[in-house]
Amino acid sequence: MRLGELYAFSRDTRTIRVGQIGRRVRKILDPNGTIGVNTTDPLTKFFAGGNPANILPNMINSDPAFRADFNAVNGMGISVGELRDAETVLDVITVIVDEYQDHSWNVRAG
Repeated sequence: MRLGELYAFSRDTRTIRVGQIGRRVRKILDPNGTIGVNTTDPLTKFFAGGNPANILPNMINSDPAFRADFNAVNGMGISVGELRDAETVLDVITVIVDEYQDHSWNVRAG
């Protein structure tokens, strides 16, 4: 097996845990850890006066941890449309989980 084949194989079996995604989202929403983030929290808790669907995609796509898992230029590629109906932190995590699965990642509980 050539090195390129090994790399391609390892890319097909990438795995991430939902808890890891949740921690990354919490860090994006509360970088200093001063507000506290629960999955049931409404997004309006973090975006007073702004539409979270217009703000969050850029925050997620530019996050270094998510960028490392996806294309370094565009990040995950989460769009405003994908987050348009998101009302809670859990809704955002669900959209991100779907994005990982769409890119052939194994998403595990935990």
